[in-house]
Amino acid sequence: MNQTEIRRRELAQARARLIAYLQGVAGPALTAEDARRALEKAKAWNPGPVRAMDDYFAQHPNSLTEPSPHCPIHVVRLLLHLEATDTATP
Repeated sequence: MNQTEIRRRELAQARARLIAYLQGVAGPALTAEDARRALEKAKAWNPGPVRAMDDYFAQHPNSLTEPSPHCPIHVVRLLLHLEATDTATP
C-alpha cells in the first residue's frame, strides 16, 4: 500500500468517526447522510478540516454539548447548521 492509499484510508476512517460522533450526540434522528451533509455545510468534509475536527472531538468529546469559545471554526459552523436545520438537539 502506498502513501496515497494510506492517506485515503485514514481520511475515510476520520470521516466515519465524525459521522458516528455526530450520530452519537444527536441520536437516531440524525442519519449518516444527514451527518455528512452537515459536515459539508460546515466546510468540514475536506481532508484538513476532517482531520482537525476528528482530533478536536477526540480531545473534547463534549464539545457539541458544551462548546468552548476556543473551538475550531468548523465546530461553530457545524453547530449553527445543526441548530438551523433542527437535526440535532445537543
